[in-house]
Amino acid sequence: MGVSLSCLALARCAASGDVLVVVDRPAEAPEWALLQRELMAANAEGARVFMEKYVDDRGYLLHTERWGGNDGPDDAMENFHNWPLAYALGAPRSLIEHYSKAWEGHIVQYTEARAEGIPMAADGMYEREFITAFDWEHTGEGLQAFHFYGLGRPDDPRYRERVVRFAGFYNGDDPVARNYDPEHRLIRSLHNGSRGPKMTPATEQDWGGLPVRGEPERLTRYSTASRVVGDHPLNLLSTTLGVNAYVLTGERKYRDWVLEYAGAWRDRILSNGGNIPTRIGLDGTIGGEADGKWYDGVFGWNFWPEESGRNYFMRGPRVAMGNGLLLTGDPGWIEPLRQQITNLHAVRRVENGRISNSYVDFGGFQPGGREFGSLRARTFPIFLEELLRDLWGRAKHLASNQLDLFSPLPSSIFRVHLRAFTVLPPPQTRAGTLHRQKPA
Repeated sequence: MGVSLSCLALARCAASGDVLVVVDRPAEAPEWALLQRELMAANAEGARVFMEKYVDDRGYLLHTERWGGNDGPDDAMENFHNWPLAYALGAPRSLIEHYSKAWEGHIVQYTEARAEGIPMAADGMYEREFITAFDWEHTGEGLQAFHFYGLGRPDDPRYRERVVRFAGFYNGDDPVARNYDPEHRLIRSLHNGSRGPKMTPATEQDWGGLPVRGEPERLTRYSTASRVVGDHPLNLLSTTLGVNAYVLTGERKYRDWVLEYAGAWRDRILSNGGNIPTRIGLDGTIGGEADGKWYDGVFGWNFWPEESGRNYFMRGPRVAMGNGLLLTGDPGWIEPLRQQITNLHAVRRVENGRISNSYVDFGGFQPGGREFGSLRARTFPIFLEELLRDLWGRAKHLASNQLDLFSPLPSSIFRVHLRAFTVLPPPQTRAGTLHRQKPA
């Protein structure tokens, strides 16, 4: 049978003019591939040590359960955020088994956990295995590992059931969690989840959890974050649930919802001159309930000038526009992001090597305000070469800090990283280096 199939393949290639490459003997694996395998094994051992020290037999994380954005449920699962991804790339099975134990344990742990006096956490921080109602900056962080799990175990029926249920909280399928308004194509509150949207002002404890003695800033840092009603670009992170549900089931309703909701935001951004609005009223208007100020709102452009990095205008759109591109292949989905970056670059003011993106009432992007994520001025505009070199620098920084991640295994992990950087050259983006050269 093998011979006949090979003959058929040869005949087909000869007829079509394609070149057939025959691999008929084993080749020695390159050193970089061996180093990858060694690194995966070392990190799997580190995960084992972590589980023994910080996770009990039930899969509960050994820490104090808290509600809120400081160290809430999302932070528990952030410890495991890339374990399923490593497994999908070929890491030992033990890594995904450790993750699964922690995931199942944390669901029970936070369903049982209470924060008395905080409505969305008084009867459990999770309901139906999902956060009751919180913002997607944190919900998204807690779901990173969950999203990656499907890459390694897409046939897990329990995982599929959860993805479908979670997506139903946002596409209108669920009769209780009425987060989405299909008429105005918006999510009705910045705080949303398995119990639906929070339609009343958020208190400091709604955001920061119960008070901790000697740490008043855990609450006061949310003193101006009460206005959560209405849509916010962070909510676009929910579209990944719809994408995963579509990929797993093939049901077009999930694809249609992602494109409908992300499309509404694409239209808003483009109609706002390419600037991402951070406050959408319940009537669907940009700046609704904020006197038309498109830059207003919690985690908006002018939010919390005392501290940089708390204006989360780009995190949701870059994911949702990417999801739109993934589902359609239409590069037009990237246009809102291109226009936003172009606008920022056009009014750039560089101070201490960083570009401002603060927008205040008296107009203009101001250099003294918050920063555009962690992007330095040299990466604007975001050319591929600059981006790759920036990532390369971050990778080297990560390698040098592995000693702090798994203290029982510093020598093995650091050794593998160090050897990898001596084998692999820095990334290049000149013509021909990212694509196979055509034969002369």
